[in-house]
Amino acid sequence: MPKGTPTKAEIDFIIGKIYQKHSKWKAPKIRNEANRILQRSAPDTPPNFPSLSFVQKLLALIRKRAAEDDPQDKLWSLGSLDDYPISPNALPVVIDIRRLYASDMTIRQAKWVARLLPLCDDNIALLDMAAEYATNEMFFATEDGTFDSKGMDYLYFYPQLTDEDIEESEKEIAEQEGK
Repeated sequence: MPKGTPTKAEIDFIIGKIYQKHSKWKAPKIRNEANRILQRSAPDTPPNFPSLSFVQKLLALIRKRAAEDDPQDKLWSLGSLDDYPISPNALPVVIDIRRLYASDMTIRQAKWVARLLPLCDDNIALLDMAAEYATNEMFFATEDGTFDSKGMDYLYFYPQLTDEDIEESEKEIAEQEGK
């Protein structure tokens, strides 16, 4: 994430990622974790940012979207190409990934594998990245279907916040809860 004030897309992504890992957490705890992550990349982040109200509204949207029945969240198969085409060049990789690692690959995930294929030559990493993009698209796509992926793009392609940062933050929380 770039230094400076984070964008809404970046904040949405961070909150969505926290929710994916800790779906039972309540809004105040998610807000505190988001703030901790934001302060690592932007030390000037105020202590109550994002606001609890913002996090509550975003979590309501995420939970609503997760409960919706979208055809793109059905299992991918060759038959789904009629309605959801992917690049013919990506098809062998999508089939290999589905066969070897992800028999439960959704249409949305297959589309993201095809989109991200030129950027990643490790199929397991590609599947992980595609799954994150697919989940965030499901959560944050607007009513007209557009999806602002800038927050994820920064974290994947301009990494300043590492998995170690996130793990360290989670350890700090566990230590605080254990006290």
